[in-house]
Amino acid sequence: MNLADRVYLARYYEIDGPTKMGSLFGRDRKHIAVLIGIMKENGEYERYRNLTEEQYEKIQENAEEEKVND
Repeated sequence: MNLADRVYLARYYEIDGPTKMGSLFGRDRKHIAVLIGIMKENGEYERYRNLTEEQYEKIQENAEEEKVND
């Protein structure tokens, strides 16, 4: 998963849960749950959850630009 996907996952995991997130990203719920566990252990989960809307939007914009340039 790229950075934008992981940020989205951290920000909305508690709202949508592993099943819905798995469907969104084309992964099973166990994969999503394991990834969340890893992100919590290494601090990414809280860091991404606490981004401002402006920071989040900038990451999303950069990800969209990368898709266009690929």
